[in-house]
Amino acid sequence: MTPDTIDLRRLKTDVENFTVKKCRLHHEKIAYDEAAKKPLYKEVGDEKNFERVGFCAMSIRKKRLGCAHSPANARFGNMLKSLELYDPTFIFLWEKFDRVINGIYALDHQKGNLEKRMAENPAKETKQKIKDIESKHSELTDELVSIRNKILEKIDCLLS
Repeated sequence: MTPDTIDLRRLKTDVENFTVKKCRLHHEKIAYDEAAKKPLYKEVGDEKNFERVGFCAMSIRKKRLGCAHSPANARFGNMLKSLELYDPTFIFLWEKFDRVINGIYALDHQKGNLEKRMAENPAKETKQKIKDIESKHSELTDELVSIRNKILEKIDCLLS
C-alpha cells in the first residue's frame, strides 16, 4: 500500500463518518409556554428576544452536515478540497457542496425571521412559508447525501 492509498482510505473513513439529518432547521423554532400558548422570551442585557428551542449538542454538530451552525460543514468542505490532489474533478463536487451549504445558510436566516414574525403575529401565510423553507431544507439535505455518496464512489474508483 502506498502512502497515497493509506491517506485516501483515511479520507474515505472520514467522509463516511459525516452524517446528514433532515432536521428542517429545528433550532430556529421559537419556544412556547404550552399552557399559556405564548412565546417564551429571554433577556440579554436590555434586550428582550424570543427564546429558541436550541441547537443539537456540539458532539452531534461536529459530524452532521446540513446545519447552518455546524462546524462539520467547513471541515467537510476542506476535506473535499484536499481530495483534488487525487483527482482534480473533485472540485466540481466541492462547488456543488458549497452552493448547497450557502443555500442552507440563507434558509436558516429566512426561517429565523419567519419564526419571529409568526410568534409576533400568527398568520396562515407565514406558517406556509415556514413549511416551504423546511421542505427546501429537506431537499438540500438530500443533495448533501448525494454529494457524500458520489465522493465515496469516486474514492472507491481511485482505490480499485
